[in-house]
Amino acid sequence: MDRMIRVRGARVHNLRGLDVDIPRDQLVAITGVSGSGKSTLALEVIFAEGQRRFLQGLTPGQRSRLDRWERSEVDLVEGLPAAVCIDQRSGSTAARSTLATMTEIHSHLRLLFARVGQVHCTGCGRRLESRSPQAIVDVLQGLGEKRRVMLLAPVVSRRRGRQLEVFEQLATEGFVRARVDGELVELSPPPELDSHLDHSVDAVIDRVVIRDGLGPRLQDSVELALRVGSGRLIVSCEMPDGGWDDTLYSSRLACGECEWSAPPIEPRTLSFNSPEGACETCRGLGRVGEPGEESECSDCNGTRLRGLAQQVTFHDDSIVDICRLSVEEAHTRLSGWLESSEDDGTPESAVIRKVLPHLVSRLGFLERVGLNYLTLDRSTRTLSGGEFQRSRLAGALGSGLIGVGYVLDEPTIGLHATDSQKLVSCLEDLRDQGNSVLLVEHDLAVLRQADWIVDLGPGGGRRGGRLVVSGPPEDVMACSESVTGAHLAGRMAERPRQRREVDPGHAVTLRRANLNNLKDLEVAVPLGVLCAVTGVSGSGKTSLVSGTLVPLLSAELSGRKCEDVGTPAAELDWPEDSGLDRVVLVDQSSLGRSPRSTPATYTKIWDEIRKVFAQTRMARAKGFDSRRFSFNTDPGRCEECSGRGHVTVEMQFLP
Repeated sequence: MDRMIRVRGARVHNLRGLDVDIPRDQLVAITGVSGSGKSTLALEVIFAEGQRRFLQGLTPGQRSRLDRWERSEVDLVEGLPAAVCIDQRSGSTAARSTLATMTEIHSHLRLLFARVGQVHCTGCGRRLESRSPQAIVDVLQGLGEKRRVMLLAPVVSRRRGRQLEVFEQLATEGFVRARVDGELVELSPPPELDSHLDHSVDAVIDRVVIRDGLGPRLQDSVELALRVGSGRLIVSCEMPDGGWDDTLYSSRLACGECEWSAPPIEPRTLSFNSPEGACETCRGLGRVGEPGEESECSDCNGTRLRGLAQQVTFHDDSIVDICRLSVEEAHTRLSGWLESSEDDGTPESAVIRKVLPHLVSRLGFLERVGLNYLTLDRSTRTLSGGEFQRSRLAGALGSGLIGVGYVLDEPTIGLHATDSQKLVSCLEDLRDQGNSVLLVEHDLAVLRQADWIVDLGPGGGRRGGRLVVSGPPEDVMACSESVTGAHLAGRMAERPRQRREVDPGHAVTLRRANLNNLKDLEVAVPLGVLCAVTGVSGSGKTSLVSGTLVPLLSAELSGRKCEDVGTPAAELDWPEDSGLDRVVLVDQSSLGRSPRSTPATYTKIWDEIRKVFAQTRMARAKGFDSRRFSFNTDPGRCEECSGRGHVTVEMQFLP
């Protein structure tokens, strides 16, 4: 069967009526020089059309809640699978998003802890247990023959006052005796208590000697005690020495010492994205204060969760403890849990045997894509573009989807050579699961391992948008018109470049840098030269440059104190004749902050163009200034589209 994705007459952006056939269920690389139309073909034709057609299969009500994809400017696209895009254009902007939440590891952890975790009192730390009435009856019947037992319902616990109303209420309900401060008393007449002292009152529900045939009576007494005691019951057993020993049972998660009851533990109770689990002070952010002046929340100590969520443990670890581990450490610990678990037929055992393998598998995928150094609670806002993309790739591997088209935009960008092979191995696994994997790629090592290469060009911009060659790597290397083929075949060698001499004394020196995984780092960055910061994934490149050097240097040059602008703690020194006056950071974030933003407005070129038009004879005659030629302000922009160039018409319910 001919399994191909066929594109005919693609005219999006600089594509020139492109026709191309791409095999499905293969590892396909789209390459070419910058501006040749690689990302346009992959993202705005193949992915956009695949996503749009998939959404058409949903009901009108479901489509109304999703973004509607525009039809691409193309004559024909056929053979498309449902598409998933994994790009680097934007990391998650959600303040609460972490590595664990993005990869669904946190969802599985919450389910595990909610179903089999042990709850502890937030006051004294005592383990809380809940038992059904039948379970309590089974305990009583297992105490042994001729054992004298009292069933008590705790009504008042260490409360000051005479408690007359309590005694009268118990007498009205038909009770004859109560235990007050450890002593049995008659309720008629009511006992006299000192109003200035704390007292405890337990209603005597039943006094029995354990023997066969008491099951129905014990069942009724236990249910009555739980009702009167608001879900709590005291079983007081006579000891051989004549004393009595009390054991507190509860049908709810409750602490008898602190008189505190925990609500039912659900997965949302352990989520900082839910009101039930998020810290009330920081609302699940872990930090408080204005932007630039934030500090760790003192109530939750940066964990984002309220007290109850932190008191649920499994194998003596809370969900906070697990999320503070690195991927590698968490994988080791959870693998140990899985190996030590036993299938004893209980519901808890079934949950463990079902959830833990998924967790171990997903952590393993994160390790395979080279992210073993990241902690699970790492905010996705602090991930580099490559780390973010590989995290999503690990999530895709863990999903187990089949028959999907994965589109990846330059997945190896920013990767060290030692990490690229790990990534390619994961992409091959995705392909082998029965998926189509489509890459926009430049890395020659990756191109050589692709099953198929689509080379666009021959140049960029107006000289691009055409198909140069499409086929296996061998066909591309044999194509004389392909620049990519020439590099793959080794026909184009790098020209040696002349390097500037480096003056060791003319440098910016950074000391005691400890952001993220930097370990008391000291480094000198030479000035006046092209300096490259490199290293394997997780070595701290982004933390050093974007997270420490740039904000510290910007603060120093602007004359502001580092602590006032929220910059990391480190020492900075540079020569007086450095000539530095400002710092410009060019990162992977999106340039445009407005839907009307264009390259001309971002680079300020449009300001000069507007001034030129405002100085023309016709503009002066009409009294137009430069604002009349701006699509960002009212005098100049179109009233119909508000300067966007298109009008959005809600038609979600139409096919």
